[in-house]
Amino acid sequence: MSGGRSQQNKIIEHQNEQIRKQYEMDLKNYEFQYGLKKDEDGNFVQQYDEDGSKAGAIQDQYEFAVEGLNLRKQADQETNDYQMETARQNWEQGKSMQEFQWQQEDRIYQKNIDQYENQLEFNSLEYGDAIARERTVLDERFIEAAFQNQGLIQDLYEQTGTAGFAKTQAKLGLLAKEETAEYQKQKQLINLKQNTGAAKYRTAEQELDILNRRGETRYQQAGIGLNLAREEADARFRKANILLDAKTQTQLTDYQNEMIRREQNKQSLDSAHAIEQQTIRGLQAAGQAQLSQAGRSQGKAVQMIMAELGRNNNYIAESLVRGQDAAEARMRQNKINNLNVIQKAALAEQQIDVNSVMNIQKAMMGVQEADRNLKMGDARSQLNMDQIKKAVMDQYENAEVDVRKIEQDLKQAQSSTGLSLKEIDFKTANVGSRFKTNQDILKASLESAVATSDMNMKDIYRAKQSADLAAEARKMLDPNVGREDIDLENFRPLDIPLPKYQNPLEPKIPPAPIQGAMQSQMGMGAAIPGAALGGAAMGFGAYSAATAGAFGPGLTAASAAGPLGLAVGLGAFALGLF
Repeated sequence: MSGGRSQQNKIIEHQNEQIRKQYEMDLKNYEFQYGLKKDEDGNFVQQYDEDGSKAGAIQDQYEFAVEGLNLRKQADQETNDYQMETARQNWEQGKSMQEFQWQQEDRIYQKNIDQYENQLEFNSLEYGDAIARERTVLDERFIEAAFQNQGLIQDLYEQTGTAGFAKTQAKLGLLAKEETAEYQKQKQLINLKQNTGAAKYRTAEQELDILNRRGETRYQQAGIGLNLAREEADARFRKANILLDAKTQTQLTDYQNEMIRREQNKQSLDSAHAIEQQTIRGLQAAGQAQLSQAGRSQGKAVQMIMAELGRNNNYIAESLVRGQDAAEARMRQNKINNLNVIQKAALAEQQIDVNSVMNIQKAMMGVQEADRNLKMGDARSQLNMDQIKKAVMDQYENAEVDVRKIEQDLKQAQSSTGLSLKEIDFKTANVGSRFKTNQDILKASLESAVATSDMNMKDIYRAKQSADLAAEARKMLDPNVGREDIDLENFRPLDIPLPKYQNPLEPKIPPAPIQGAMQSQMGMGAAIPGAALGGAAMGFGAYSAATAGAFGPGLTAASAAGPLGLAVGLGAFALGLF
């Protein structure tokens, strides 16, 4: 039971401690929010900042909102002044541009009138020049007709005389073609005879090539056999040299090992002799010590002499053992070197055998290739001789065809000459009738030229009338008509109204914290929404008032103070949350 009460007491004490800490935390939050600090008497005293204003986050937010509203008013006033001045400048610029545009229109209109009058004057000049040109063209046509008539009479005499010369020329041309045909026949027969003789020489040359290739092939095959025999002899010499080197190396290894054994035996004898001499000198020294000293000195001297003797003997024995080990190692290395030389000699001998087999195969391939080249050469020569025979036969056929073609061309030339003579006679008969027809054509052409000139003059007159109507159509209207209705003097910019503002709500002090009572969540945020929403409403109100006003020419709602007011209101709202 006592244990349970003790546990309950601890719980109660823990709860009381938590209540006390919560109360202290509430006092600190109350002081932070409203600047009221509890003194020793239990009264809440207002605290002040360094600048003399009331302390506390709520009071700071209120002061910040008031300052923001003042800045908003100042910014709105500056924006209103800027917009009014901008509207005035835009109006003045528009007025200047309107006056400049009207001046340009007046100059353009005056220039158009000048162009209209000049165009009418130009049309009259062009009309006179066109009529004069048309009359000149008609006169030139009559002059041209007179020269054409003279040309027709001259052509009549020329064509009559030319026909006689043409008949004589046709007969002479036929005679020349007959002589040329006979010459070409003789030439074809001579060429055929010459080509046949040349074909015999080319055939003999191909037969000589066959004999030459067969001799070269036999020479090449004999050379391949000699090269193979030389390489085989060289391989046998290399194998003998390798075996001799291996045997020499074995003899050298045996000699070196024998020398090492003899050196080792000599070293053993020298070591035994040295040990014996050391023992004799030690015994002599010990006897001398016994004779010259007595007592403990004698014993120590004898011990020192025997110890020195033992060390020297041990050194000699150890040197002997190490010399034997070194000699055995050298002998083993000599044997290994000998075995390596023998193995290398065996590998070299195998390589020589492989090379011999490859050389034999290569020689056989060379002989086969020589036989193949010989057969290919014989076949190619035979083909060339067949081509020579075929070429001779083709030349026979071509010569026969060419002779037939020469005879056909001669017959065709004879027929063509006869036809040409008949054509000359026909043309001579038609010259007179053509002369009369050309006289009639020339007369009709002059009559047509007179009628055409008359119609062209009428077309020139109609073209002048059309050009005058086009100039009248391009004549501009007077730009002064209706200007008083769009004069910017009647559209001066209006004054922009200032926005209305609402002052921030002054914060109220809530009840102080009470120990043991739960702190309400509204204690901290009760005053925040008022200040924050007041700042936001201030910004939106400024934006609405600014955008609802009238702007001058060139201004839009985007250039008003709305975005700035909105930014200030949102900033005040954000600061009111922290």
